Amino acid sequence: MANEKRNVSEWLAVLSEASRGKHYPALYKRVYILLSAPSRRRNAVSLEKLRKHTSADENVIVPRKILGTGKIDHKVRIAALEFSSSAKASLQAAGCEFVDIKEMVKRDKVRLIV
Repeated sequence: MANEKRNVSEWLAVLSEASRGKHYPALYKRVYILLSAPSRRRNAVSLEKLRKHTSADENVIVPRKILGTGKIDHKVRIAALEFSSSAKASLQAAGCEFVDIKEMVKRDKVRLIV
């Protein structure tokens, strides 16, 4: 299920609960607000942007679609709303781990990429 296209309402339910918790509530509230915007306002994130703004073994949330533009050369744990087929292949080749949003809200040191 972690590799399938994410259901926005599922993400919103999980993030609503997480924003009231004691683990990074401001972060999850921000992700909730970004995801609540109309889909035409949610721009995609490229692999190049992921590579620039992350380091190895980080936990990353991307409340948008990840596109295969660019290249990533390090392993990250990632929860994203959607992946293009080329982005998914590149991430798998780099050894990245796809994590469900339910699992990501339980982790420490989570980074938001928009």
